[in-house]
Amino acid sequence: MTVVKNGEKGLLKTIESVAGQDYENIEYIIKDGLSTDGTMDMVRAAAEKYPFIKFVSAKDDGIYDAMNQAMRLVTGDYVNFLNAGDYYVSDYCISRVVLAAKESKAVALYGDIVYIHKNGKTELRRYGRLCAKRIYYLTGDCINHQALFTATKLLRREHFDTTYKICADRDWMLKSGLFDTKMKMKCLGFPIVYYPLDGVSVINKAQYSAEAAMCIRKYMPAGYPFFAVFEFVRNNKLLKHVLHGVYKVLFIRKDRIGAQ
Repeated sequence: MTVVKNGEKGLLKTIESVAGQDYENIEYIIKDGLSTDGTMDMVRAAAEKYPFIKFVSAKDDGIYDAMNQAMRLVTGDYVNFLNAGDYYVSDYCISRVVLAAKESKAVALYGDIVYIHKNGKTELRRYGRLCAKRIYYLTGDCINHQALFTATKLLRREHFDTTYKICADRDWMLKSGLFDTKMKMKCLGFPIVYYPLDGVSVINKAQYSAEAAMCIRKYMPAGYPFFAVFEFVRNNKLLKHVLHGVYKVLFIRKDRIGAQ
C-alpha cells in the first residue's frame, strides 16, 4: 500500500518495484490525496498496465487518515506500507516474506531497511529480535513501517490515531497488542526495502520527538524516565555523538546490496 499526494517524482519507482515482484498474489493499493501534479495520471496508466493495482483519490487529513481510508480496500492477509519513493530490495522480496509468514503463523513480520542518504550513500539498518520487545521503544526508536508486514485483521481492529502527524504508526504498534506475548512477531533477518531519508519524520525532528514522548507517556508511563534519559543524550551536543556511535555499532552495517 502507498499513500501519496503530489508524489510523481518517486512514485513510479515504487510502482515498478511492486510490479516486478515474482509473487503473483499481490494487491497494490494506492491512496491519493487529491494531487495537483501528474501523480494520478501516472497511477491511472499503471492501473491499466497492472490489474492488481487498486486506487482511490479523495480528500484526507494527512498520511495516517489516508492509510485508514485505504484499509477499506484491503482484501489480502498482510499489509506493508511503502512511501512514494521506497522500493523493494529485490524481485523476490515478497515471496520470501510470504514463505516466512506461512511457516511462522506470525501476526507481523519485519526485516531490515536500507537507508539512502541525500548524497547517495546507502547503509543497512538492522532490526533484530530486540526490536520486537516493548522495552525497545523506550530508546525513542521503533520499527519503520516500510520494514513491517502486518496481519490485516490487526490493522482492522485498531486504526491509526490521526492526532499524530508523524508517529501514529508508533502509537498503533504500542496500542494494538502487537507486543502481546500471545502474539508472534517474526524477525526476518534480511533487508526489505530501500528507504530515502527525505521523509516528514526525518525533516521535522522536533515534532517527531514530541510525538514519540507522547506515546511513551500514554502507554509506558513507568518507563518514561528511561526514555527521557535517551532524549537528553540525543539533544546534548557532546553526548549525542557517543550515542550515535553506539547506535551505528549495534544497528548499522555497510550496505552490500547496492542501491539500484
